[in-house]
Amino acid sequence: MARTVLNPIKVEGYNIPCASEISAADKVTSEGAELTVAQDHLPGLLLVLENADADSRTATIKAGNGIQGVGDLEMEIPSANRVCIIPETGRFKNLFGNDKGKIIITAEGNVTARAYLLPLK
Repeated sequence: MARTVLNPIKVEGYNIPCASEISAADKVTSEGAELTVAQDHLPGLLLVLENADADSRTATIKAGNGIQGVGDLEMEIPSANRVCIIPETGRFKNLFGNDKGKIIITAEGNVTARAYLLPLK
């Protein structure tokens, strides 16, 4: 299965505008692609998942393989709409194996993903 690493855009601080363009590499599609976000980007991570299709689509954040990884989180994204989420690190981060330190996101249809790293102070 193809993997794409999503590198979050760092929000420098409060009251500072942050603009970004979506590259082709930031898309998750129904063709089996998965999106991963590396460990050093997890605290303060904001995911924005956007559906440009005419039908609603489902995106899934896969449960991590640690003790807190109790289940996947499926989110329905209405047509021509977006969903924002701050994923819980303990529930979704993989603690061992090839995906150690990553969270994995999958989606059906043409879902575009963006990630922002929010200031923690």
